[in-house]
Amino acid sequence: MMQRICSAGIIGLFGFLFGIQPAFAGNTKQVFARLGMIERQSMLAHRMTKSACLVMMGANATIHSEVALATAQEFEAHMQVLIAGDDAQNVQKEVDPDLRTALLSTQEFSLGLTASSAQIASGDFHSVPVGLMITRNSDVARQMEGIRSGTFARYSSDFQNGDLAKTVHWANAQNALIQELLRDLCFITLDISGAGAKDALLEKLALFEARSVVLKEGSAAEGIVKAPNIHIKIELGKVISKWSKIKPYLEAAAAGKTSDLSDIQLAYVYGEAITDNLKKILDRYAKLLSTG
Repeated sequence: MMQRICSAGIIGLFGFLFGIQPAFAGNTKQVFARLGMIERQSMLAHRMTKSACLVMMGANATIHSEVALATAQEFEAHMQVLIAGDDAQNVQKEVDPDLRTALLSTQEFSLGLTASSAQIASGDFHSVPVGLMITRNSDVARQMEGIRSGTFARYSSDFQNGDLAKTVHWANAQNALIQELLRDLCFITLDISGAGAKDALLEKLALFEARSVVLKEGSAAEGIVKAPNIHIKIELGKVISKWSKIKPYLEAAAAGKTSDLSDIQLAYVYGEAITDNLKKILDRYAKLLSTG
């Protein structure tokens, strides 16, 4: 039930944001539903792995095992819907041949990730599920990001307000990135991250900060809308404020320093709060457009 509610909320948001019939789509609402689900998949790919890693770390294992399992199940269900469509969720099957091929390939490859996340959530920390989780998470997330970007590019020329559409696209990218950063923090803390992870963490950290500023101030060059009212500005300010609480732990991990488990848990609390703020920002954009 919670999964369906979350999906419905995102679908409703895109229904407000994109107000024109795409060129080859038979039903605008179905296109909105597809975009919303794909945006969420990029975040779920990182969240399931982050939560499974936290189970291994022993940080609120009961809670995170439930999140890891539920997230893996949601990701699998969404992949099937995105490929085949589902009338109940108002999602059409993918008809673009390139995107369909990419979805089928990602679905097949991601089964190892979702199965491993579920195994770890149940307390199985053997080398096979852990190894699969580590090796496949980045690949699945990268493939899903390619699908996300490709789908947006396919439809973006049909949007009435292209700059606002891209702004929402960026905000959703931030939601995926904060989950990825917290996943990296867990991987590095447990020393299972692999070569180059610490330098990559610093690059992602800088990217999150740069995007946060652009979302607040806008950018003509990037086609990003400046925060249009005080409510959105406040929420973006909260994102930046909470980010300042997480950043020291990420920088410490990138420098090879260890943090207490309680400090790392606090970083995750702030991370989830940022996700909540980003959702409020998206809801504000939807409300603004629906009344304007």
